[in-house]
Amino acid sequence: MAQHQIYKSLISGFLTILFVALWSFSTPADAVESSVDVPNMEPVVVVGTVESSTTGKTVISSDQINSTPTANANPEDLIKLTPGVQISDEANSSLQGGEIIPPLISISGGRPYDNNFQIDGITNNSLLDPGSNNPPNSTTDVPGHPQEIFLNTGLIEKIEVYDNNIPARFGDFSGGVVAIDTIDPEPDFAGSVFYRTTRDSWTSFHIDPAEQTTFESSYNESRQPRFQKQDAGFGVSIPVNESNGFLLSYSVLSSKIPLYHFGQTEEQKRRSENFLLKYVKTFPGRAKLTIQGLHNPYEGEYFIERTKDSFFTINGGGSQVSVEYEQKGGDGHLLINSALKFSENSRKAPLYHRNWDQTASKDWGSLISPTFPSREGGYGSVDKEQKSFESSADWLSEVVVVGETSHQLNAGLQLSMTAASFTRPNTSYAYKGAQVAPVDFDPTGFSCGADSFACDDTVNSEQYFEKRNVYQAVDVDANILQMAIYFDDTIDFHHFEFRPGFRVSYDDFMGNTNFAPRLAAKYDLFGNGRTEFVGGWNRYYSQNLLTYKLRESIIPLVQERTSVVDNDSEWTDSAQTWPSEYSYSNLKTPFSDELVLGMNQSLWGGRLELRYVKRDGDNEFAREKDPFDFTDFNATLFNRLNNDGESHYESIRLSWERQWVSQSVTINATYSETTTSNGSYEDNFELDDFDPDERVWFKGELLWPDELPREDFNRPWDANLIYSAKLPYGIIFTNVTTYRSGYKGINDSGNTINVNGVNHDVYTEFSRPSSTLFDWKIEWLPEYTSGQTLTLSLDILNVLNRKVYLGPESDEFELGRQFWLGAEYRF
Repeated sequence: MAQHQIYKSLISGFLTILFVALWSFSTPADAVESSVDVPNMEPVVVVGTVESSTTGKTVISSDQINSTPTANANPEDLIKLTPGVQISDEANSSLQGGEIIPPLISISGGRPYDNNFQIDGITNNSLLDPGSNNPPNSTTDVPGHPQEIFLNTGLIEKIEVYDNNIPARFGDFSGGVVAIDTIDPEPDFAGSVFYRTTRDSWTSFHIDPAEQTTFESSYNESRQPRFQKQDAGFGVSIPVNESNGFLLSYSVLSSKIPLYHFGQTEEQKRRSENFLLKYVKTFPGRAKLTIQGLHNPYEGEYFIERTKDSFFTINGGGSQVSVEYEQKGGDGHLLINSALKFSENSRKAPLYHRNWDQTASKDWGSLISPTFPSREGGYGSVDKEQKSFESSADWLSEVVVVGETSHQLNAGLQLSMTAASFTRPNTSYAYKGAQVAPVDFDPTGFSCGADSFACDDTVNSEQYFEKRNVYQAVDVDANILQMAIYFDDTIDFHHFEFRPGFRVSYDDFMGNTNFAPRLAAKYDLFGNGRTEFVGGWNRYYSQNLLTYKLRESIIPLVQERTSVVDNDSEWTDSAQTWPSEYSYSNLKTPFSDELVLGMNQSLWGGRLELRYVKRDGDNEFAREKDPFDFTDFNATLFNRLNNDGESHYESIRLSWERQWVSQSVTINATYSETTTSNGSYEDNFELDDFDPDERVWFKGELLWPDELPREDFNRPWDANLIYSAKLPYGIIFTNVTTYRSGYKGINDSGNTINVNGVNHDVYTEFSRPSSTLFDWKIEWLPEYTSGQTLTLSLDILNVLNRKVYLGPESDEFELGRQFWLGAEYRF
């Protein structure tokens, strides 16, 4: 889209949303309050404000967290409403309404694993395999996620989202930063108990009519027609004296998903728990010591579809123990933080998988169909763990006046040591090629030798296996040491403000030293803060991944076979195995260069902010494969990472907000365009081997793969309108209106076209319509007593039950209308 068209669309969309907002609260606040006696509560604010006029930071407070309609109490439900953030099109599927894992988000065009997540100043980033989308019952690995700990919003005091002009104290990202602060103990003895719930009968599903029968009779987790979710917890503050106290808090988000399994109903389960124990002591002289332990075990219980004795468990989540010392006053603000952390992505599963033919003793396959094999078992246990120690010191000086300028310095250093491991504790076998003994077979002397799992356990051994896949036991680890120092200086000179800075980081994994300059600037036109122009140029280096280093030592799949099963039989390698291995290589650290232009303007009693953000990513991780000869049955196919990936992102963001005594409104809109060479480090992209023959045919022309539209996080327009009001009789009402524009995506048609004697893959374009969704939250405080409150809440998501397409699929949609009921008692 041409530049003037972008601005025209931006202004048109903004004025439309603004008109709706002004109309929605046209009744003055004073008129409401004069007619009915409203309880004296604090003003309601739903979406945070950008506190710094140079830093692109949005702050979401505890009041906003409590007032915003949410589903699974994940922070992402709130973060997605901030400028420059997109949530994955794969989130909130009607097919999987029982899942509770946090959805993936993109900030300023970055991939989901390009963000830096923090909890109380401690990083919350998984390096194990954050971009993996493995199914739970994968034969070789387990699902990954960008975050180590899945934090419930009930434990959160504040969320800060940084999306542009990010200060030098933050590193290890090329997308954005999400910094979360957990709740502190109250000064007096206090506590709370809460409970929320929803279920399939309170949910409208949008299912393609052709899939309705399959959906209703589902036998695996890809389709979940029935579920029940519970979100509950409690917290208690126990003061020891005026200067110190404890906080004990617990929450649990759980889900039960009944599915059909061999003619009966079995429940799959998901459970994410948060334990928080925090001790806070204050000292004379504005000093504070915080010691805390945070534990988040996640567990998912599954079974393999149509497979007997196949129940297995996925374990995730993590724990951290941290100590923080904060000193304010004197020469400035000093913050020292240290932590020990542990997280995992693991699976506990049966060691053997056997694919029997239907026989008299192996007849459970007949419950599926007369010809369906009788399968049993699983694919073995896998343990992936990440252990870390990190420490940091940050110092922010008092304002120092030098001549006609004032300076505020910020400096610090950070250190982290991470050890990751991949373990398959026992060799696992998947047996196939079942052979049923003939009717006239003489069982005398027939046995399975030492491998008793290669045949059945009947007296006559009526069938045995000729083939098996071998997944070797393995124990491999990788370590990384990271260090960083940073400095910036906020300089005020008349109407100008500059923040020059830099960040230098080093890691011994890739052996790279990276210098990242940061520069933000502001010009206050009239010197009163009403009209400001903002700019910046910054470089952000992403974090390294341990994924391929761990995979390098994993023994590839071995296929074996035997033609005769007797006491002397041996398993031998099968021909044409072509094992696939991973190879680690030293690479450069991916980075992104950012240009920021914008302005801030006081308008209509509120604050208007406009930002243009441009990012160019380089040296990004992609996958390549070595040249391979498929005629050599003993050859090995090697996969390795390279630095050939790149991305380009541009956006224009507009936001406006205003607060009244009992009302608030926030509007933001983002227009963005994103191109990327590869969706993740698992996608193949190798520049050195590119030649014109590898281009694809799209919309009448030949294009390189990196010129094609992005597959996810690629909606041009996102807009949010959030309105909240205190109403009579103790009612608080919050409306969130979310607009997502239609978009065009691409699919490989499977066809080819011959251009100048060369066949090229043909890609086709599909269109998805725009969507406008309304989410409501209604809270009622029915009575007030001294020091105690009872709040009843109702969240209604997708109020109008809109049918919204999900990603590129033409037959998959987001959930329809859903109700959550809740109650909270505070004392």
